[in-house]
Amino acid sequence: MAAGVNGVIFQNFEPDSINGTLEEMIEKGIKVVSYDSDNVPEGTTGCWICSNYDTGVVIGTAAADFINSELDGVCNYFIMNSKVAFMQDRVQGIIDTIAEKCPNSTLAYEPPKIVLAEAVETFSNMLTACPDVQVVCTGYSTCATNIIAEWLPEIQRKGGDLSKYGVFTCDCTNLDLEYMAQTVKGENILRSTVDLGLKELVPMGMITQCEAAIRGLDCEYAEGEVVTFPHDLVDLTNYEETAAKYNVEI
Repeated sequence: MAAGVNGVIFQNFEPDSINGTLEEMIEKGIKVVSYDSDNVPEGTTGCWICSNYDTGVVIGTAAADFINSELDGVCNYFIMNSKVAFMQDRVQGIIDTIAEKCPNSTLAYEPPKIVLAEAVETFSNMLTACPDVQVVCTGYSTCATNIIAEWLPEIQRKGGDLSKYGVFTCDCTNLDLEYMAQTVKGENILRSTVDLGLKELVPMGMITQCEAAIRGLDCEYAEGEVVTFPHDLVDLTNYEETAAKYNVEI
């Protein structure tokens, strides 16, 4: 605000601490665009949000289908949690869905709330406590791909059958699509992601949401409009179609 900016794009993790400042910006005529949250002050230019619980249901359903079809409905699974409030809604959708659809499977480790930098170490600790886990779900791609980089070599070292392991995530990044292509060849374990309807794919899905939110600064939708991302499953049956849709070479 002191720098004289014309617009601000923000992710409203802690509305109680920031909404007062945002209200002051709005009063000064600065455009304010939110992404991942619609908990914003009156006068906000617009919001780009995702139905996070429903997105979790999509992730959980994909995992449950794999558990029921490939693992006879029985396995130990992990769900990676987050300290970010909106991501916790996504995680809850995963938890509820797998519990309902796979009653004979076990959430093998109470998922601690972490930040991304803690994901690999936390997963390693979880894996030490429950080495026979076969399914992992995460709410966003970077967490999933970091875990795969840690887990996949260990499975291969032990001679594990990769067809009996699965990672399920969200964001539909280029790397997600690349990993799924490898899974089809029997070289990876990422089995699905969720396409949030973003125009371009980049390795960090959150960056893309920021880029999408910039449209609000160009007044491409009505003031105060809330744009909700879709949450479409991308799995081993349609990842090539999705890659073609976004002109991504895999």
